[in-house]
Amino acid sequence: MYRRFRSPPAHTSPPSLAVSRPHRYTHTAHSERANEGDMAHSPSGSRAAAPSTGDEAFTDAAAEDVGDSKLSALLFDVSQQVQGGLQNMLKMSSEIERCDGEIEAEVERARDAVAEKGRALDDDRERVQKAALAALDILSGGRGAV
Repeated sequence: MYRRFRSPPAHTSPPSLAVSRPHRYTHTAHSERANEGDMAHSPSGSRAAAPSTGDEAFTDAAAEDVGDSKLSALLFDVSQQVQGGLQNMLKMSSEIERCDGEIEAEVERARDAVAEKGRALDDDRERVQKAALAALDILSGGRGAV
């Protein structure tokens, strides 16, 4: 039968001295299991007493199904969270576009108001200049300084 081994972390002993731990799905002969004192590997890698039914393949398959079920539930939850996040981002993007349009319209209104105010100030300046020149003309005795 074949054995699958986990490789040790890189920071442990050199490869020639490294001792690998078998993966939880290691296939061994029944006599090797008997020597282990009827201990089975749990999904977390810890060891617990196995039921003495003799049907270890069923126990391993059930543990694998439970692990797959938990993994599927976790993946479903994560995908739901991602989908919710994407929907929120789409809503925020739409809100940003709406606000951007409102801001651009407000800026355009402000630009128009500034231009109108500038024209009004130019008109006032011209009137003040004409009044000042008329006052100078009067003060100079009407000699037509202009």
